[in-house]
Amino acid sequence: MRANFVFELKRILKRKKNRFAIGLFLILALIFAGFFSQTTFQGERVNQELLTQNNIYQIRTLRHVRAHNIPNPPVLAFYPQSIRLNTRRVADLQKHNWQQYARDSAAYFPAFIRWYQQGAAQNMSYPTNYGDTNTYPMGFVDSASYYYRYAASYYRAAANAKTVNRAVLEEASSAGSTLNFLKSDAMPVFFLLLIVIVCDQLVSDRKHRSIFLGQPVSLYRRTWSKTAAAISSWLILSVIAIALVAVINGLRFGFSDWLINHPLAHNGRFYPYFTQIQPAIELLEAIALLAILGILISRLAILLNLILKNEFLTALILAILVFFERAYWYPYCGIGGDYSIYPFPYFQVGRLVTGTQSSMYAQNGLTFAKGMLVTAAYVIVLEILIKIILLATKSGYLRRKS
Repeated sequence: MRANFVFELKRILKRKKNRFAIGLFLILALIFAGFFSQTTFQGERVNQELLTQNNIYQIRTLRHVRAHNIPNPPVLAFYPQSIRLNTRRVADLQKHNWQQYARDSAAYFPAFIRWYQQGAAQNMSYPTNYGDTNTYPMGFVDSASYYYRYAASYYRAAANAKTVNRAVLEEASSAGSTLNFLKSDAMPVFFLLLIVIVCDQLVSDRKHRSIFLGQPVSLYRRTWSKTAAAISSWLILSVIAIALVAVINGLRFGFSDWLINHPLAHNGRFYPYFTQIQPAIELLEAIALLAILGILISRLAILLNLILKNEFLTALILAILVFFERAYWYPYCGIGGDYSIYPFPYFQVGRLVTGTQSSMYAQNGLTFAKGMLVTAAYVIVLEILIKIILLATKSGYLRRKS
């Protein structure tokens, strides 16, 4: 079995299409880590100029409302507190007192959130990342509510950290960049690489029937050798890509944020709420989820190879599985009442382990534990189907006449 595994691993690395895909994947990971990782950031930017402008606007608006006795309860109630806190935040930035800025921001956002959810958002300045661009991370306005709460949770954790700087607050350091990378639209590229590797696992064997029929290992065990070789090589490449982002951004901005807890989103009755989790745990959960999803794709490729005997159709079906979520997604909606029983939302592993998927679909079931259980259940079903097909053909797929 071990010799068969090594043999399959060598076959994977010798194929030209695999070499090209692996090389392209690593180049893209290097480019992303070095140049584009900061563009995926969707939280609160540390922007002294814009914060000062927003504060001046609120001061002028409050004076105007008071001078003309304009009945505007949200402004009269919120702006005095907002001006006081933002004035302190501007002073903190001028002194480069990042830890105090985190404390004052941790006090500012809860006040902002309370008034936002009471319908007074039109009278307030948005956090700096939204106020100047008027764009929202998830493509709909209410996603701003998610990120207000996210920022409040993160700044509370940062305020208690021993080492805080601008890069840490903007999640530009090692841990923040890594988690934002896992939450980005780059994740499907990981699975595209796996699809390229596994789409022809059994189809290519038909070209060497006499060699493979002479092997002492049964075809079923041989399929697992193929799966193990594919998953091992793919996981190593995936970890390398993630490590590139972590190390390159860590060398540029520091590694200290691995010691700061990060927000973990939960779907509340009306609004999301956040607890705290160590970023290393989120990373390990993401890798574990990648592994079991990789097994799902590899075993499905085996099943499709047994039925279709065409690598292109196999690759197309696997790609549809990975990208199916994008075809119908709408805020808070899935394709059914309990969306957590389908495999589609789990391919965004970073969004799942950080709780973003749960908030996007307003479903508490979209968690790491549920993802592992659901994916494992689908793998078991695939194993049963593969066994049935191999038993039905008696001598196995490779002994069929081409």
